[in-house]
Amino acid sequence: MILPVFIAPAVGVSRARQLDWSARHDAKTNQITIRVQNRGAVHAKLVELTVQDGDKSVVIAPGLAGYALAGQERSWSYKPTTSTGTLALTVQESGKLLRLSVPLSQ
Repeated sequence: MILPVFIAPAVGVSRARQLDWSARHDAKTNQITIRVQNRGAVHAKLVELTVQDGDKSVVIAPGLAGYALAGQERSWSYKPTTSTGTLALTVQESGKLLRLSVPLSQ
C-alpha cells in the first residue's frame, strides 16, 4: 500500500502551482511523451489525462494519473494514430479541469 504524505510549504511561501507542459515526438518509436514540470512550491494532483487523437479522445492515464511534486517532473507516453503539430490535452489538476494546447516538438 502506498500512502502519500504531503507537507505544507512554510508560512509566506507561495502555494501557487506553476505547471509547464511539453510534448515530444520520437520518430523512431512513433511515441509521444507528454511531460509536466511543477515549478511551484506545492504538489499537483493530476487525474484522467486525455489527448485528442484525430477525431477521438484517448485516455493516456485513467483515474489518478499521478502527482507532480514541487520542483519535480512527471511524464507519460503513448503511440498516436494521427499526426499533429499541437496536442489538445485535458486533465483534472487538483479538482480543476484544464484544457491545454501543447506544441509538439521533434
